[in-house]
Amino acid sequence: MSAETFELARWSLADLLPATHGPEFDSVVGEMEGAVAELESQRDRLSPDMPTDQFQAMMDLVVKIAVIGGGSTYTPELVNGFLARAGRLPLRELWLMDIDPARLAVVGGFAQRMVAAAGAPFRVVLSDDRRAAIAGAAYVITQLRVGMMPARRGDEYLGQRHGLVGPETTGVGGMAKALRTIPVLLDIAADIRATAPGALLANFPNPAGLVTVALGRYAPDVPAVGVCNVGITAHMRLLDELERLTGRRVEPERARLNTLGLN
Repeated sequence: MSAETFELARWSLADLLPATHGPEFDSVVGEMEGAVAELESQRDRLSPDMPTDQFQAMMDLVVKIAVIGGGSTYTPELVNGFLARAGRLPLRELWLMDIDPARLAVVGGFAQRMVAAAGAPFRVVLSDDRRAAIAGAAYVITQLRVGMMPARRGDEYLGQRHGLVGPETTGVGGMAKALRTIPVLLDIAADIRATAPGALLANFPNPAGLVTVALGRYAPDVPAVGVCNVGITAHMRLLDELERLTGRRVEPERARLNTLGLN
């Protein structure tokens, strides 16, 4: 191959993006600014003689978290928890994804204002693209309700019509919700496998037990945990009641609550 084959040329940002204004350009610039801000926050740990593997390990700690169902009213509480741990959690981007644009605009906008008021320790991105939200994430949190509230009403009344237990966690109501929810969670697991291998999936939707068993059985390569506040709150309330009755305080880490069939 002769030297004449090569030709020196100049390039500009315009060669990479279709326009220097607009949503696509703003998105790329926002990502660049986020990366620069994160590097600046790590400046005191950087040194000219830092080994490459140590630098890469430090960058690997910078995480992206995706919340599927980001329009949920639980989201502000979740964001508040992230803000409270901003000094320990190296969060760079929090993606809130939802299929309901109106809910996402309200709840997501509120989340963005919360983060801005706290000094913007991380960036909040709103999206209706599940795959894009998951891509590259270290953690994926699901807090969705397939069928939304009309489906919950149907679940609750399904059991009641037949004199059976019918909440969304157990009985016929829970089974109906599981049949709607499990396929969606398996699709999310497939997105994680394809775009964020190794990410931990934390599932909140009920019935958490059935959904988590399904994930473990049909998506065993995707790390997943089922999370429910019922066990935690029951644990704390029992300890509070025990202290009231006996006058003795038992530290939570010393008490273990074995449960079966709650969810």
